[in-house]
Amino acid sequence: MIDVAGESEVKVEDITTLFTIVRRKDGFQVLIPSSAIIGQKIVIRERAKE
Repeated sequence: MIDVAGESEVKVEDITTLFTIVRRKDGFQVLIPSSAIIGQKIVIRERAKE
């Protein structure tokens, strides 16, 4: 779970050259343009499980 680009506590599903695809707690998928993330603070809320 991360906080990025105005979205809080979202799960990263995929990262592409154009978009980062995240899923919100309500189940909706959000596409965040990569340009909106560059230079932004990203808060990691939970470590990935190994």
